[in-house]
Amino acid sequence: MWLGIVLSLLTMFFWALSDVLLKVASVHFDVHPVLFISLTSLVSALVLLLIAGPGTRGINTLRSPHTWSYGTMNVVQDMSQMFALVYVTATVMNFMNRLTIPLSLLLSFIFLRRKPNRYDLIGVIPVMLGLWFIGTNISEDIRIPALFWLVFSAVASILCAMIGETHPESLAANDIPTKARVTGYVVMTCSACFLLAMWIMAAAKSAMPEAIQGFGWLPTYEDFLNPSTFLFAVALGFTVMPFALYFFFQATRVAKNEVFMMISSLLPFMTFAMEWLFSKAGLLDIYQLKTTDLLFGTLIVAGALIMVYGRHKHQQT
Repeated sequence: MWLGIVLSLLTMFFWALSDVLLKVASVHFDVHPVLFISLTSLVSALVLLLIAGPGTRGINTLRSPHTWSYGTMNVVQDMSQMFALVYVTATVMNFMNRLTIPLSLLLSFIFLRRKPNRYDLIGVIPVMLGLWFIGTNISEDIRIPALFWLVFSAVASILCAMIGETHPESLAANDIPTKARVTGYVVMTCSACFLLAMWIMAAAKSAMPEAIQGFGWLPTYEDFLNPSTFLFAVALGFTVMPFALYFFFQATRVAKNEVFMMISSLLPFMTFAMEWLFSKAGLLDIYQLKTTDLLFGTLIVAGALIMVYGRHKHQQT
């Protein structure tokens, strides 16, 4: 049990570090969010494939339509979070990521006919209250775009989870190297396709600037040649993200599901500690983060823990 707790905490540490470094990249480096996330994902996928080594399920993974749908949603989710970090702190983003809780209950009921239990119904109330208050705490001048990307990210995260539940190669991967290999192929193919698509868009933007007015978020050739984007993405993709995925695989293998879920509820607080340290080093300004955000975030975590307890109790009966 203790090994599972340690591995879960290490996963949260690298997740928090990854989110804070993404915030640093969006604030201090002139990186293009779509290019940066695509390149970071591609590098981390290649590292995972190197760690996994040669083996089976590579071709089957590439042929599966689940791979393309899951990989696309995974990259879209990361991009949405990158855009959200332009407006809010990583701590607020991780609290607001708990939008997945009420949305997943709703979508699971509509599409999968999964009825929530009484603990779900009790726990979702403080979760929604906390989300409401943190959402209204966001400055009015940036609230709409911030909430748009946060909601978009939550929906993409839920779709990832729903597709992942039915991904045949992922379900058949029982050991860490195979899981790393399958994940590496999934993320590599889709992030590479995103990079190719962005390169084509940059060419179109250069050749027909009048035809694609209003799409200012599309990259240019200059964005592709930006050394900050390349260097920071390679550094993050080569170090932090592969460790986060590796410890995630190990934690979910060793720890019980409810143990991992309980510890994962601490992610926003670990992110806050990380952001505080970075702010003391002069790398981040967290003036946007209010004490009330942490208080209402605690309400969200409490509601999530009630739901985890309900799942645990249901499994024992």
